Amino acid sequence: MNKALTEKESKVADLFLEDLLTHEKTHAFKSVVNHFFEKDKISKERALFICEYLERKSLVTLILDSNFTLRNIKFDKSKIQEFLKNDGINKRWMVDSKLKYDLKFSKFKVKTFGFLFVISIFGGVYGFYDFIERVGIIKHFQSEQKKELEESKLHNSFLIQKDIDSLNTTKKSKKNE
Repeated sequence: MNKALTEKESKVADLFLEDLLTHEKTHAFKSVVNHFFEKDKISKERALFICEYLERKSLVTLILDSNFTLRNIKFDKSKIQEFLKNDGINKRWMVDSKLKYDLKFSKFKVKTFGFLFVISIFGGVYGFYDFIERVGIIKHFQSEQKKELEESKLHNSFLIQKDIDSLNTTKKSKKNE
């Protein structure tokens, strides 16, 4: 059996407390309690669990018979009114539910943070290394281009001089002939 109230049961518990406020007396018999929970399709076990929950909150007092089955419920209307005015069970259930999900999510974040941090550090180091390597390659490429440019200038100047000399020799040779 589930040890916690469900959302539906928390709403029914609030409605049950509101229903108790409509009674003229400060107690309700078993038949009234059973009728209320049966119309909301709550089993007798869960109805008793809800009543025990309300007793732990000091909103009602359960009177059980020798078989530990519900006989009567005593309640204090002022306590119930104050409780419903402040929050009510459904509001508290929502807060508790949110806290449970926040706790699970926080545990998940703690478990995954280290792994993702290591991956991000690895990615950052790899990116920095790749950047430095590319800068080195670019500098090397630029120096290679400068060398090739100087070599081509020297080669071109050598060819130009050779052409000039070869032209001169051909002109001289033509004049001599």
